[in-house]
Amino acid sequence: MKKFYLGFITILLTALTMLTAAPSVYADCGPKPSVQIKVENPPEGDYYIDFFVEGYIDQYSGDDDLLAFLYSYNEDGYRARLRGSDGLGKGPEKSNSSHTYDFFYITPDEFKIIIVTEDLHTIVSPLIKPRALNTRITFDASACTAKEDNGAVTEHIITFLPVTIFLFILTCSVTLLSERLVFLCFRIKMKNNGNFRIFFLMNIATQLFLYVVLELSAYTSVSYDIVLMAAEIIILAAEACLFAFKMKDSSKLRITLCTISANLFSAAGVPLIFAVSFGLI
Repeated sequence: MKKFYLGFITILLTALTMLTAAPSVYADCGPKPSVQIKVENPPEGDYYIDFFVEGYIDQYSGDDDLLAFLYSYNEDGYRARLRGSDGLGKGPEKSNSSHTYDFFYITPDEFKIIIVTEDLHTIVSPLIKPRALNTRITFDASACTAKEDNGAVTEHIITFLPVTIFLFILTCSVTLLSERLVFLCFRIKMKNNGNFRIFFLMNIATQLFLYVVLELSAYTSVSYDIVLMAAEIIILAAEACLFAFKMKDSSKLRITLCTISANLFSAAGVPLIFAVSFGLI
């Protein structure tokens, strides 16, 4: 048993080291975000197209009337991104024959699309929240609708599947190890009575549930913190009920108190891993 825990801790520490090193590697060598916008039913004549975002925008001092208008246009706090307040990224694109425009490296997490025509008419899309790192948007300028290419989302899922699997293994390891330690402190027997099998399978199932819920939450307006808290409460209730009625050789009260303590203990580590992984801290 000692060898088992030693190996388990070694794997966990290795995984944590890889997770800690990952952000710096990703920042320099990893994939960079991009948005390709394809304009359908474009306006006649020349126009400029850009992201339409909330926040501070640089001032324009040139002599292009369209750009000057684009810089000054404000709609409920939204303005053309242009170069952005950090001075990086790609500026507005002037119309071309293909009506396809590429923005890369620094792109907003959510945005609208704005077009300014020769007669200073503006066309603004609905708010867009890309689901893929390298996404493609089709913007119908006539109908003012925008749609993300499902193919880009599929490519995104395939690209990040290994990362997701790694994070799943890591969070499962943290959860199993931390909660097992709490069960040891409460002297809940796990040998030769089926308790460990129930404990192991239930934790795998709840981690799968957590990943599915967090993935689906990306398509809603509900905040990450609220979704995570709600999921943890559901997991706690499910584990407390199952463990209390299925585990043997201990009282239901002891097992319930142990399950609550174990979940509170593991909750300090797993959300931190999620937050670091998704760039929230």
